[in-house]
Order: sequence, then structure tokens, then C-alpha cells
Amino acid sequence: MQSSYEQQLANLQSQHAIVSRQLEQLTNILNTHFTSQISAIQSVQQPAPVPPPISGFVGATPRPGGGVATLISRQEHSETPSYAASSPSQTPTVTSLRDTYDKVEIKIIPSSVPNQPPTVVPSRLDSVDEVWHEYRYGRDGNPSLESVEVRWGPRWRRDYKVQRWFNKRKIIVDKIMQYIADGVDEQAAMNELQVMRKSRTLNWLSRELESHRKETKKQWKAAREAAIANKQAMLGSDAMPANLA
Repeated sequence: MQSSYEQQLANLQSQHAIVSRQLEQLTNILNTHFTSQISAIQSVQQPAPVPPPISGFVGATPRPGGGVATLISRQEHSETPSYAASSPSQTPTVTSLRDTYDKVEIKIIPSSVPNQPPTVVPSRLDSVDEVWHEYRYGRDGNPSLESVEVRWGPRWRRDYKVQRWFNKRKIIVDKIMQYIADGVDEQAAMNELQVMRKSRTLNWLSRELESHRKETKKQWKAAREAAIANKQAMLGSDAMPANLA
């Protein structure tokens, strides 16, 4: 009985010794692995040593396998002026809206077919004066647009682009005519619109005048409706007066 117990104890001691040796070997392996990993990480984090510059030169670039490329002497480097120092300062040029396109005079080409309206090539002008003179008196040897309109009516502007161009110009012309009808001198009327326009485009002026005209019509319509309502209230009748219908 005792011998059997001693045999089991001996076996356990032998197994314990084997396990202890295995644990020691595993510990050594892990320590070696972690040590190598830490060394590798530290070597990556450290900056690479900078080689000393070659005496008398700056900007030297080492080539793979030895040698130096693109050498510039210190004297040449110090004497070479920079672009910022040598370039004069430039002030940007401000271009007005009127300079964004080239000026083009109108072209009125008579038709070769009898009783047919002329072909009109729209113009691109710079000022209110030019728009007015183009319509009333004619420019660049062409007849006035007013005479073309009187002779042919809307037949000469059936093209959509020509019609749209004419409508914009006519808004400016109508405003000048309104000033003249109110007793304002022709040149003073043109000056008034030019002051209103400032440095903006003629298209802007046309849109602005159209907006004012619509607002005036709206106010006139509201005033007319108010006058009709007051008139009906005074007469005590629901029927619209004949003179305001």
C-alpha cells in the first residue's frame, strides 16, 4: 500500500517538473518576443539621423547608392533673388459691367424680295444716349428703328431674339418719351436715366424700368378700384358708373 502511494507521488512530482520546465521555456520565448517588438517600435519612432551638409553647398540631395545631386553653392544661393522680391506688386484692374462685351452697331439689311421687311441684326451699345439715337435718328448709316417700326410694324421682329432685344430697348425709349412728354429736355431725360443706371448694364436698366412700370400700373389699378368703390358708395348704387366703366 505504501509503495503504491510512493509511486503515485513520484509520478506527480515528475509531471510537475515537466510542466515547470515547459512554463519556463514558454516564459523565455514570450520575453524574447516582446523585447524584440519593443525594440522595433522604438527604432521606428526615433527620427532618422540627418547627414551633415557638404561644406560650401546647400540643398544637396543624396542619391541611392552614393553621390549627391543638384548641388547649389552657398554664394549662388544667397545671390539668387526670390520671385517675390523681384516681381513688382500688381493691382488688379476693376472692369465695369459695360466692358464685359464688345460694342456692336446695329445692322439693318434691306430684303431682296419686294414688300418684305429688312433683316435686323441687334446691336450691343454702351449708353442710354446711343440707345435713344439708334431708335430716333439711326446710327452708323442705318435708318432709325422708329422708321422701321412705322413702315413694317412687328413684321421685321418676328425672330424671338430680335423681339426680345427690341422689347428691352423700347422700355428705355418709352421712358425717355415719357420725360419729354412731361416737358423734360431730350438730353436731360437721357442724363436722368444714365444717372439711374450708373455703371450697370443697359439690360439692368431695362429690367428696373419695367419693374417700376409694373408697380405704377398696380398702384393706378388700385387707385381706380378705390375711386369706383367710393363713387358707388356716394351714388348708393351697386351698378358701376358709365364714365368709370
